[in-house]
Amino acid sequence: MPRITSKPTTISVQSQTTLSSEAQATASNSFRMFAGGGLSTRVAHPISGVEVDVTEDGARGAQPTYTTVDWCGKGAYDPTTKRVLWMGKGIGNRPGGWVHNTLAVYNESIDRWSATRAFRLPGADDTANGIGHTYDNNCISVARRRLYKKQFSLDGSFGSGKFHVYNLDTNSFEDGISAPRGDDASYGIGPADVVPTRGKGGTIWYANSTNSDSRTRLMEYDIAGAGWSEVLPPGSFPALPAHMSNGGAMSYNPRAFGGAGGALLLGGSATAYTVRADTAAVTAVGTAPMTLGLPKNSHVCRDPSGTGWLMFGSDGNVYRCDGSSWTRRAALPSVLTGTNFIVIPIDAYGVVWVIRERPPSGDRAWLYKS
Repeated sequence: MPRITSKPTTISVQSQTTLSSEAQATASNSFRMFAGGGLSTRVAHPISGVEVDVTEDGARGAQPTYTTVDWCGKGAYDPTTKRVLWMGKGIGNRPGGWVHNTLAVYNESIDRWSATRAFRLPGADDTANGIGHTYDNNCISVARRRLYKKQFSLDGSFGSGKFHVYNLDTNSFEDGISAPRGDDASYGIGPADVVPTRGKGGTIWYANSTNSDSRTRLMEYDIAGAGWSEVLPPGSFPALPAHMSNGGAMSYNPRAFGGAGGALLLGGSATAYTVRADTAAVTAVGTAPMTLGLPKNSHVCRDPSGTGWLMFGSDGNVYRCDGSSWTRRAALPSVLTGTNFIVIPIDAYGVVWVIRERPPSGDRAWLYKS
């Protein structure tokens, strides 16, 4: 009788975390309250001394401290280190403003929030500007182990800022990436996202305008070092307003277009556009439920478990875009209407984490499962 042999099989057991358990318990097309450990814990800012939680930047103001989820788009999730992250600042890009730069981090493994503060580009001196409002250009390359966020200036006197680069393995900041040639110094606030299937090892897509042509174009930075190139020239998105002056939103979904991947781009217009990752073909999407504009006027991210995108609307509803039209899906928790918040798609668990600015009292964070 022949003898049947087999090779040993290695079985990887993934332990449950509080986040994964809460995500699993979230019903389809519904919200479930979940803030994570320490989200609202306040400690003294290391420079200003103002009491802050991880969403606040420590700059003194009427609030009495400014929040990084004002003028805000999307955050990022790193499945390798199991962390949620975003970089931002609550107010102004004045010289010396870097002291209020804030990197919010949620460590899923220990269910704990923390913040890295007062960071700046390597080599920058004490007159360095702040990173600016969060907007919609926090983006992550999981393969290249980097988080990116563009610095910008709204007063026009400092020029267009670089992308900050945060190494996810060493937990340190690296030399920044200069903005593409011609980036408008006054409106260098366009949305960005990482497209991992393009270039030598992934690229950053950045929608911006130039000093000489205010129409939106799509630029691409090859992360492996090939620099910037133009994917789509000015005028490729005729319905978008000049300079993307409201910030706009861009979200890449790897599952779109049958797995070829693609991005949704919108802002300041009821018309949105999709761009295929493989061909860069542009398609206008049917009229959106509302015009996206920051702050407090809708947020967009990819559907973490589907092929489309989600809009968390200022009218109190969630909508889904399948690439051609929009469908209402659910009602937002009522306290989110008219407030500032950030959305973080977490594909590993099929949820979006929605985190609002610190309220006087009450709930401030939910998981949404599409």
